Amino acid sequence: MSNNDKEISFKPETIKHILKKTFTEPKTKISDDAVRVLAEVLRLYTIEAALRSGVQASREASSTVSIHHIEKILPQLVRKNFPFTNNAILII
Repeated sequence: MSNNDKEISFKPETIKHILKKTFTEPKTKISDDAVRVLAEVLRLYTIEAALRSGVQASREASSTVSIHHIEKILPQLVRKNFPFTNNAILII
């Protein structure tokens, strides 16, 4: 990785805060290990989305990735009936 590249990461505190907003029971907790695993999953999804968007832009002879390219690849990253989403669509 060159000096200009930045490592993709998510702050554990941010992930924990977002998760707590979705908990229905006030006593529900999440372990630090679970937060770290989720941060890694989000990191991998982000990298995958960036790579797929870049490929889509190349296919369209574009040298810049735009929201249009991201929107085109989103269906590849979305799965209906994901087990933890109460049959909602999950977008990460």
